[in-house]
Amino acid sequence: MRKTSKVLYYIVYVSYVNLFFSYTRLAEYLLGYLVKLGVVSDAPKSEKEYFASSAQKLYSPAQVQLALILLQEGKIKDGLGWLKKATDLNDPQAYYQLGNIYELGLYGIKANHELAYANYFHAAEKHSHHPSEFRLGMNYLIGGMGLSKDTALAYSFIQRAALAGDPSAQYTLGVMYRDGNVPHQSHQTAHEIAQNKKEAFQWFRKAAAQNFPTALTQIASCYEHGVGVAVNYVVASQYYEKAISYQSNHLPSAQLTYATFLHKQGKYKEALDYYLLASGLTQANVYPSSPPIARVAKRMVAILYLDNSKDPNIPYKPKEGFDLLSDLINTDPNDGCAHYWIGVCYEEGIPGICPIDLPQSYKHYLISANLDYSDSQFQVCLVNIQLVTS
Repeated sequence: MRKTSKVLYYIVYVSYVNLFFSYTRLAEYLLGYLVKLGVVSDAPKSEKEYFASSAQKLYSPAQVQLALILLQEGKIKDGLGWLKKATDLNDPQAYYQLGNIYELGLYGIKANHELAYANYFHAAEKHSHHPSEFRLGMNYLIGGMGLSKDTALAYSFIQRAALAGDPSAQYTLGVMYRDGNVPHQSHQTAHEIAQNKKEAFQWFRKAAAQNFPTALTQIASCYEHGVGVAVNYVVASQYYEKAISYQSNHLPSAQLTYATFLHKQGKYKEALDYYLLASGLTQANVYPSSPPIARVAKRMVAILYLDNSKDPNIPYKPKEGFDLLSDLINTDPNDGCAHYWIGVCYEEGIPGICPIDLPQSYKHYLISANLDYSDSQFQVCLVNIQLVTS
């Protein structure tokens, strides 16, 4: 009996030690994360110290976080070492991070698509890790990582992640349905096209319900253009406004899309305000615009500055408008739309800024026409007809 009691005591003791050990490493990990998020600012240790202590106690999520910190510090060997330790504990996030590193060649590590695929596949197949499923699906969709494009496999992986609630996957699945890029539908009937649009709308709505920025803009576009749902400009505007309320790298794109919507609705001053934001000309966003977004937005600002006849609330700034168009051409001579509007300026003339100069106007129209800008092609045809008939 005495021997049995000692065994029971030992079992209970070990259980309590293990329980304390488990709670301690979890608590350290959570504290590290709270410090990382800025929720706790007066902690006695740094996030790295908390993660390191938890990682030493074999808590794999902390090992992953510690690895990422070390990699960002340039300690590549140590960072990869901790990720390897986390994979030894079968942590799917560790496999996913390794997949990212080897897919994109992060932290100066040479890209290795075979290793990237192996890590993503392990996380997806062994652990149903949804971000890994999504990455595999995207690479099959676009033919990335040296894979052959395979719509069926892309759809399978992306659908798995989407059904599990991954907003990126839900949005992408919506795009696939919207564009008819789904398996076994190479020759779609009108009914199948309509059904795909409805299915696309449903997936966009699921992603938008999670406030996924691109999905918010996309579902607004669905309501604007009647894609899978009846046209409703009021609801479209509500979704556009929601999309521009989120700080993300998608914000400039959302501002530009909303500005275009307002422009079509005849709300020119409001449109100008958002064009200015998207262009980066005033009140720069936390997330700067990409060059293509900024270019389109600047072009629209220039057009509105050149002609405020539709809305006197828009400031008439012809010099700024002309200079913007000129800068766009100087930075990219292949901007057909900017050449067209410079052509308009020289055709009509702007007092004190550019005189009427028809040869110069024709020159810009011709450049633009050769860049397949249809409005300029019409102008060139019109001039040529006038020359023939005169």
